[in-house]
Amino acid sequence: MSEAECSLQGVPVPGGVDCKSVYDSKPLGLGRNLLKNPAPLGLSKDSPPPEPELPSVPPGGPPPFQPDGDFAGWSISTEVLPYDTSGIPEGVVVCALPQYSWFSLEQVVDLKAEGLCDQLLDDVQPEIVIQDWYEESQLHASIYQLHVKLLGADKTTVISEYKASPTEDLSNYSHNWKEVSLSVPPACSDLLVSERLLYTAVLGCRCLMCSPATAPG
Repeated sequence: MSEAECSLQGVPVPGGVDCKSVYDSKPLGLGRNLLKNPAPLGLSKDSPPPEPELPSVPPGGPPPFQPDGDFAGWSISTEVLPYDTSGIPEGVVVCALPQYSWFSLEQVVDLKAEGLCDQLLDDVQPEIVIQDWYEESQLHASIYQLHVKLLGADKTTVISEYKASPTEDLSNYSHNWKEVSLSVPPACSDLLVSERLLYTAVLGCRCLMCSPATAPG
């Protein structure tokens, strides 16, 4: 594998770095997904979001605040939110209120293990792009959040943080996938990717999952 062949693949290689090892590990310019199990809900942006399956009778037992899926490789958690009584006039009797929860997924990506060595990070300055597609919904004005953190060597200290929290237009609903993306500067550290999806007892936001990939800077 020559340096010229690497260049044709969009992989600029600094002096002193073996081009073949760079090409084989594909850390740059080829759009390789760095996540393990990147689509735990089994959905694809090439197909429209499935229609929600509403129960014919109210479900019994505790509310299901977690979607079905294979979450191997992910850390998941649920935060049940208090009832929102704002906007209810004094004296009005309310029979029932929806209860919301955030369903969160997190995964840490070791950039060094993915082939982003110190010299490549310093000389090439690759851009790290995080993309996701989530399901449009009239459930609430805020149904989806994407957080990305660059972590220090102790895997706890946050070097920098990037967020996307789109607001939904509840008057214009088309039941499509909506794309969200973040660009993160190169760093010799771990990358923590986390998402939060809003859920009620019977409905929830669905997503395709993030796909952090590298591109030449």
